[in-house]
Parts: sequence; structure tokens; C-alpha cells
Amino acid sequence: MTNKVFLPLILLIASITSLLAQINNHKDPFYKRALVQVKLCKKFDNNGNLDSLKFAANSGLAMSIRLRDDSLSAVFNFYIGSYFESADKADSALKYYKIAERYAKISNSNDIDALAQTAIADVFNNKGLSDSLYSYLHIIEASLQKVKDYDIKQVITNRLGGFYNDHNQYEKAITYYLTNIRYNKKSKFDRGVGVALVNIGNTYLQMSKSEKALPYFKEAVTYLKNFNTGQIVCYNNIGATFSNLNKPDSAIVYHLKAIKIARANKDSSNMYAAYEKLSSALTDKKRYNEAEKYLTEALTYALKAKEMTEIIDGYTFLGQVKHAKKNYTDAASDFKKALGYAINSKHTERETAIYELLAKSQAAGRQYSEAYDYEVKFFNLTDSLNKESSKSSITELASQYQSENKQQQINLLIQEKKATGIELSEQKRTKYFLIASLGLVLIIVGLTIRGYRLKQKANKIALEKNAELEIKNEQLKVLNHELNEANSSKTKLFGILSHDLRAPVGSLFQFLTLQKNHAHKLNEEQKLKHNERIITSAETLMESMEDLLIWSKSQMDSFSLQLSPVNACELASSTFDLHRDFAEAKQITLEQECADDIIVHTDANFMKIVLRNIVSNGIKFTPAGGAIRLTVEKTESNVYFKIYDNGVGMTKEQIGDLFEWGSIRSDTSGLGLKLAREFTTRLGGAIEINSAPGKGTTFTVTLPLKQTAKNLLA
Repeated sequence: MTNKVFLPLILLIASITSLLAQINNHKDPFYKRALVQVKLCKKFDNNGNLDSLKFAANSGLAMSIRLRDDSLSAVFNFYIGSYFESADKADSALKYYKIAERYAKISNSNDIDALAQTAIADVFNNKGLSDSLYSYLHIIEASLQKVKDYDIKQVITNRLGGFYNDHNQYEKAITYYLTNIRYNKKSKFDRGVGVALVNIGNTYLQMSKSEKALPYFKEAVTYLKNFNTGQIVCYNNIGATFSNLNKPDSAIVYHLKAIKIARANKDSSNMYAAYEKLSSALTDKKRYNEAEKYLTEALTYALKAKEMTEIIDGYTFLGQVKHAKKNYTDAASDFKKALGYAINSKHTERETAIYELLAKSQAAGRQYSEAYDYEVKFFNLTDSLNKESSKSSITELASQYQSENKQQQINLLIQEKKATGIELSEQKRTKYFLIASLGLVLIIVGLTIRGYRLKQKANKIALEKNAELEIKNEQLKVLNHELNEANSSKTKLFGILSHDLRAPVGSLFQFLTLQKNHAHKLNEEQKLKHNERIITSAETLMESMEDLLIWSKSQMDSFSLQLSPVNACELASSTFDLHRDFAEAKQITLEQECADDIIVHTDANFMKIVLRNIVSNGIKFTPAGGAIRLTVEKTESNVYFKIYDNGVGMTKEQIGDLFEWGSIRSDTSGLGLKLAREFTTRLGGAIEINSAPGKGTTFTVTLPLKQTAKNLLA
């Protein structure tokens, strides 16, 4: 349940309340027609009828232009922006929200001005433009002091809480949610109070403080008793919180409550989520037969609604449950169904994950030939995605810089031409008035009055144009800043490519040249040793390429985590298996300590890269005869991966420079540990380093045991 569930209703009621006082002051029947258009816009926006909303808003805008009413123009431009935002056309939405903001300022409509600013910030947030978002947050907070309507205060404080929550500023988010509760209680709007309480609970979940989240969810239920969808979400959140607290029995009780309400109200849109969450809790209890039953029922709703994402995930989860039951044949069948839907709907990333699951399932069922085929498809598709992402990222950065730079110049010339034309037109008109006044003394009073009115109109037009120029200048500043950031990312990427690929490529080239030109000079033992060097150099090159491709993909806006339950011991074992030959070559012992039942909800590929780079770094700086030890521990909320080595150790200054991009040297790769730090942060975790010269080094990677749902209104 997101902001779109509650925001339009509150927002539109507030805007109409603010507008009624202005419109009712007019006796012109045309204003009554404009008021009808405002009410129609509210109705169509609430029920999601986008085509009707667009027609009503454009018709209303034409009326506001005829009436020359700036406050009406602000309202209808705002509704047009809402139409484009609902139609996923962010750039057009931003344009009309900006126009609404401009007309609101001209007409001193503080309430509408604040609403438009909030909508602009929402677009920036959805587009991932953090700098632009933060610049508007300060503007909104200042505008909030001028807002008098409590309904609008509710909307703005709710969104401010959501913005800060999205960017991990949890204390500010909770402060605004508490303020939002106060406004809702003053307006006796129970649903708003319940939503704010849910938001606070979700924020505490994101902070891994499940015990603090639980009371807010339970209190929210009392305020949402007349809102069935809200109660379903609350009960599911309470169940998820109990799962985080390792209380699956309580989790199952609350998920069943959510299902009961959904069934009673025939709420098919929420049935899938309720059944899926219940199945997850049952799986935690290893009650696989019941989990399979509810997942099968959940799939009936997803198939009926033709929701491709839910269908794919449903069959995938069902296959994982059957795999856990060691029913590998049926598991493979469900994975294949999920794969078919993923291919037809072009869900490429899900398709990639399913290939890997199919490979494991077929291997477990001793269908090794099919397992190999699926493993090959998994690696080929993964490699293709990485290459495509890297190539498109570099090309997009260059083309975006060129096109936007030209567009800026064109926009400036157009605005200058418009401003000059207005100025010349006004000068010419004034000249004619002065000449006419000399010959028409009898009507000098009438001409004076007319000139005064024309001057007012000209000043108003000039004010509008100046406001528009200011907006354009502000947009140019934002674009320039974004272009600089893009250019910086491109420069950093090329620098890393030139640095991290030069060494392994050079080594591989030298070994191959030696083999080509001097192969006859080598005996069999030397040839074998030389071939091992070539393989080692190629593996180093492959490892660097994989790190660089994944880093490049992680910089793209469309990149998203693939979260799933992962066995921590399997992560540790696969990491040591990858480095065992390297360690044995240096006579380094690899030791592992981990309980088999530790499950962490994370992105397995990200964590493999994190552990691989830390272990590789430990082997590199540990002398022959040393040891690398990897332990996995868990608490109620976190999992700790600790990698110990008795190598050369580091000083505090070396530790401080370890994760800085500017610290890359020519004698080291430099990228691996920086990727480990960046990916751990993406996963909601942290890396801690304890080391001293001559005493070895300990890396501690901390991850939340379970990733939590996003804020209800985020």
C-alpha cells in the first residue's frame, strides 16, 4: 500500500477547500462552471479515470485563462500534472507542477503553492534526483509555515516523512509522522492517524528495531477498523514483525487474520500478498505442506488477475518449497512454469534467477545434463545483462551530456527572444498612446485611465515572464548539476577500467607471448607451471571484469536487488571453494565455522562479491604458512560474517584510506574492497575493520537477518 492509496483523496479535498473561498466570491456564472470542473477533476483523480481527468483539467484550464484567474490556473495545471504522473510521464508531470507553482506564487495562494512543491519533490524522489529533492525539501518546510489548512498540513507532513524515510534519515521521518498524527487527530481523521502509525512502524523495521515497530502496528489497527485494506496491511506487517523476532507461530496467527478479512470482503487484490506472507511464515516453521497449499491458492488469484510479476514469483516460491521437501521433479516443473511466464513477459532478471534455481533442482534430482544446460543459460544471460548494462551506461552518459547541453542553449535563446519581443511591443504601444493624447485633449482623462489599465496588464505579463525565466534558470542549474555528476561517474568508470584491466591483461599477454616464442625452450614441468600461470592470470582478469561490470550495472537507475533467503554457510563454503587453489599455492590454511541453520534474507550475488574480495585480499597479504578463518554468527536481528587473517596487518591511516576512491595505487587492484563496501551498504549492512601492523586483520560484515517491507506510504 503506497501513497497513491491515500494521497489523492486528502490532496484534492484540501485543494478544493482552499479554492472554494476564492471562487464563491464571484457571481459570474462562468466561475460556477469552473467550480464544477474542479469537482470533476477530484472525482476522476480519485477513481483513476485518467482520460476523463485529462479532459476535465484541460477544459478547466481553458476556463481559467478566459477568466484570467491565476489561482484557478494553478489548480488545473496541478491536476494536469497529476494526470501525467499517474500515466508514468514524469517529465511532463514536473513541467505542469512547476507551472502550477508559478501561478500559485503570482496569486499568493500559499496552500496550492505548498501542494505543488510537494508534488515536484515527489517526482524528483521517484526519478532518484537526490540533490534536486533536498533543495525542494527546504522550500517545502518553509512553505509549510504559511499553510493554514490542516488537511494540506496533513498531506505535506506525511510526504516529508516519506521523503526522509526513503533516504534513511529515520529520526526526521518519525518526527514528521508524529506531527502528521497530531494534525490528523485535530481533524478527527482516524484513517490518517492509522496510516501515520503504520509508517512509523515500517520506519522502525527499516532500522532493524522490530520490538519498537510492533506497538505502532497494533495501535494502527484500532484506527483503521473501518478500513479493510488498511487492516489487512497492518496484520501482515505485524506477522512480518513477529517473523523478524523469530516468533513464527505468532506471525502465522496475524497472517491468518489478514486472510480472514480479505476473504470476508472479497478483496482479491490483497489475497495474493496475504497468502504469500503466510506461506513464508509456514516455510520458516518447515511446515512445507501447508505452505504449498496456501501458495497454490495464492497463485489462483494471481492467474485470475493476470499479474505477471506475482505469477512468476508465486511459481518460483512454490518450486523452492517443493525443493525444500526434496520433491525435485515437481520443483523443476514449477520453476519451468515461472520461466515460461518470465520469458513471455520479458522479465529478464527473474528469468536469470530461475535458470539458476532450475540448475540446482535438476542437479539435486540427478538430472545432470539438464542441470548443466540451465547453468550455461544462467551464466550466458548474466554475462549478456552485464555487458549490455555496461555498454548502455557509457553511451547514455555521453549522449545525454551532448543533447542536454544543446537543449539548454536553445531554451535560453527562446526565452531571450520572448522577453525582447514583449519589451518592444510595450514600448511601441506607449508611444502611440502619447501621440494620440496630444491631438485628443477632450478624451485625455479616458486615455489616462486606459493607459493605467494597460500598464497594469503589461506589468502582470512581465511578472509572469520573469517568474517563468526564474523557473527555467533554476531548471538549468539542476540540469547542470546532474550533468556534472554524470560526467564525474563517467570519468571514474574510465579511470577504473584503464587501471584495473591493465595489470591482468598485461600479465596474460606476456605469458601468452612467452609461450608462443619460447615454448620449445621449456620442459614438461615448466610448461605445466607456465600453463598454470596463464590460467591464474585469466582468472584474475575474469574476476576484475566481473567486479567492473557489476559495479557499472549498480550505478544505473534501473538496477535493483534480488532478495531471497540464503544459507550463510553455503555462502561461506562457496567463497572458500573459489579461493582454495590460490590458498594452497601459498600454503595458507582456510578454516570455516558456521551453524547450518543460519538463513539471511539478502542478494546472494552481492554477498558472494563482498566475501570473495575480502578473502582474496586476506590471502594476498598473508604470508606462506598463515591461516584465514571465516565464522558466521547471528543475533535476533543481524548476521555477522567475520574473516580473520594473521597477515601483515594495517595502520589506522591505511584503514582510513582503504575505501576511498582516490586511494587506488598502481600496485593493487583497488576496486575489490571498495565494491565490498558499496554493496554491503546497498544491502543495509556495514563493514568494520580491526587491524594492527604485524597482528593480522579482522573484517566484520554485518547484515540485517531479514530485509523489511518499504514504508507504507513511501
